[in-house]
Amino acid sequence: MTPYEEVIHNDEEKLAKKSIYFRNKLKIYGEQLIKSREIVKDMIMSRKVLVGYGSDIVAVYNNYDCWVEFKSWRDNGIPALRTLVAATSDNAKIIQRPDLGSLEPGKIADIAAWSSDIIEDHEALKVCDFVMKEGKVFKQ
Repeated sequence: MTPYEEVIHNDEEKLAKKSIYFRNKLKIYGEQLIKSREIVKDMIMSRKVLVGYGSDIVAVYNNYDCWVEFKSWRDNGIPALRTLVAATSDNAKIIQRPDLGSLEPGKIADIAAWSSDIIEDHEALKVCDFVMKEGKVFKQ
């Protein structure tokens, strides 16, 4: 668990096992981290700032573990549908590709589907059940 996560997901029992130096640092910076997190969350939710989905997380996780980013957004209070908008239409805007980002006639779209409930399950994207790329079904 990162120091950031230690503050956000405060677990007194785990924290008690940390050094006094670490605990004092969290006291000093913890409130600011929490406030900053809320500011960023509000900006994402209000869509005042265009925030895309995708990162260098693959440098830490295997390529097939990209679901971890979805879980991270969800664990930090971003609703599932807002997260999916960031991953699709917002990403298309960022890379200036109006032909991508949504399922509409005339647009390019690869489709993935999951049997898990993405609204409730933060790990829902862990197992993909259906993949269609360029009109061809690869997994069903």
